[in-house]
Amino acid sequence: MRFRTLSALLEEKGRFVLLSDLLGVSGALFRLYWPANEARPAGESAAGICSGAPLERAAGAYGFRIERAERGGGSSLHLVETGGADTLADRIRRFTASLAEGIRLYREREFVAGEERFYSGRRAYGKMIDRVSNDIVPGRDRCDEELPALLDTIGKSRIVLGNYLDRIGNFLGTGSAIAPFVREGKALLEAGRLVEGRGGLRDENRSAVVSRLREAEKNCREGFAVILPLVGEMGRDKS
Repeated sequence: MRFRTLSALLEEKGRFVLLSDLLGVSGALFRLYWPANEARPAGESAAGICSGAPLERAAGAYGFRIERAERGGGSSLHLVETGGADTLADRIRRFTASLAEGIRLYREREFVAGEERFYSGRRAYGKMIDRVSNDIVPGRDRCDEELPALLDTIGKSRIVLGNYLDRIGNFLGTGSAIAPFVREGKALLEAGRLVEGRGGLRDENRSAVVSRLREAEKNCREGFAVILPLVGEMGRDKS
């Protein structure tokens, strides 16, 4: 919802930006989190977390600063222009920066939001698969509570990421990363449907869900294997 608001504000300023582009430059399409302390009552949702002030990052990429005004118990957003006309070089730098942010999120092992701690990036996949592979108390385990929303949200995000990479492919050669991320998204959505079809994670759907998650993780690795070399030294995996 916040990105749709930002898109509308940019349009008022004469900047017509696709929602997928805003999400792409913000890094939101690259995120993946998993709650590190599943015994805690649900607070921040892993489906909605994204580190690094993504809304501000998206606005900044298009030459604006976000200002918030408190009114009537709520807040409203305003944009202040900080940059000039958009050149081809500007666009290439913006798209390259978005891939670099995606790599950062992929490598980010942990993210803390208030009192909540999350496993992040590729580490989140491993933790999620390990947890889903083991016994879960339906309706009482945070894993069981968070899983359907997470799989749906991240699955859809990865498919939108494919669209974003398609749009920037002429600039950065991301074409071969599209299919892996779309396959990842579809595998996550299939896993989500399996969970929801049984009203949660159960012994009878556990192995099928784990299989889809492993497929998603494999495609995620393949997608990032394409992206990593595209941003030069920043893309070299040192871990």
